[in-house]
Amino acid sequence: PQPSADPLQRKMMAVGMPLFMLYILWSAPAGLLLYWLVGNIVGFVQQLMINKLTKEEAPPPDEKGARKKPKLKPAEA
Repeated sequence: PQPSADPLQRKMMAVGMPLFMLYILWSAPAGLLLYWLVGNIVGFVQQLMINKLTKEEAPPPDEKGARKKPKLKPAEA
């Protein structure tokens, strides 16, 4: 298996899977569709909050214009 998916494949999955699930769940009982929609909305908001709280600034470029790699702390290594 590939370690990372093709960007086009990831984009298709990001759009296609929710549409496919909506199609499947449309004929299911209303509670199941409602449960799925609310769970996805809550997960989306939660991810936005986590991204906002853990956002790190990019290091300034060095004299050559290349960005320096951030050094890992011993606990993260």
